Amino acid sequence: MISNRRQALPFFVVLLMVVSVFAFTPASAASSMLVTLDADNGIYSFASVNGSAEYTVTITNDGDVDFAEVAISASFVDETWRPENVSFSASGNEGNGTNLLLGPLVSNAVIQVQVSVTVGSGAKVYFAQVPMDISIEAYDDDGGVAASVSEGAIVCVTNWIAYESNFPNQPTINTFNMGDSYDYQIVVENIAVTKNLDNTTSPMPIRDHINVQYSGIS
Repeated sequence: MISNRRQALPFFVVLLMVVSVFAFTPASAASSMLVTLDADNGIYSFASVNGSAEYTVTITNDGDVDFAEVAISASFVDETWRPENVSFSASGNEGNGTNLLLGPLVSNAVIQVQVSVTVGSGAKVYFAQVPMDISIEAYDDDGGVAASVSEGAIVCVTNWIAYESNFPNQPTINTFNMGDSYDYQIVVENIAVTKNLDNTTSPMPIRDHINVQYSGIS
């Protein structure tokens, strides 16, 4: 019996040591990045030929690890839409869509980037909606990719936009009984521009046929 106690004691001590190791091992820090995109309506922004569609990209380091560098770039499926037609601006730091270094981003810090997409410079407009991909990569101190996020955006090429006068807020919700009527104001805005010789733009008249229709939801 004495021999059995002496054999059990070392095992009990080792077991305590193993439990202690598991109890005091610190959790490893994790890299994480949150990216949101705001536009005229969700992921959609509107511009005419020679105009610019605008977006705001918000980048948040929501992880435990500081980023040594953050880069943003843009790309299109249609090769006639070049990254050079995209411009980035963030706290005085400006560049085109091929690649812009935004600098370091510590944990819990935020960077906002203004994105402007020019419709023109050889871009072919086959469809009214042109997909664009905005990529953000964050790098660690060794130059490795610590986090990577891609956001999809849509460039809507149009001469005009229409919206209810309360936009971006919702209009008052009314309950219609038989014979009731309520007034709503629909705004049609001409956003077409022409390009001047000095590369500036000016508003221009349009002759588009615009139809306003009503559809109810029963």
